[in-house]
Amino acid sequence: FHFYSRIQVEAILVNIFGGIVNCAIIANGITKACRELELKVPLVVRLEGTNVNEAKRILSESGLPITSASDLDDAARKAVAAIARK
Repeated sequence: FHFYSRIQVEAILVNIFGGIVNCAIIANGITKACRELELKVPLVVRLEGTNVNEAKRILSESGLPITSASDLDDAARKAVAAIARK
């Protein structure tokens, strides 16, 4: 387990894809967690499901440095780009 304690997270990519998943609830949870954890690494979020437009609004209006992505490929590109900018 000592090996894992030396791993440094450089970015987080959240990919939620589900037909009945309420993305607004997930977006609220993500923003709450970011505030509580005082997240210091780039966060890229791709959401697809019920209430996705409301979820995107929640993320964009949160005032947090969260990058939205349109699909998984876009999310991966944005996560890698965020690491490269560091």
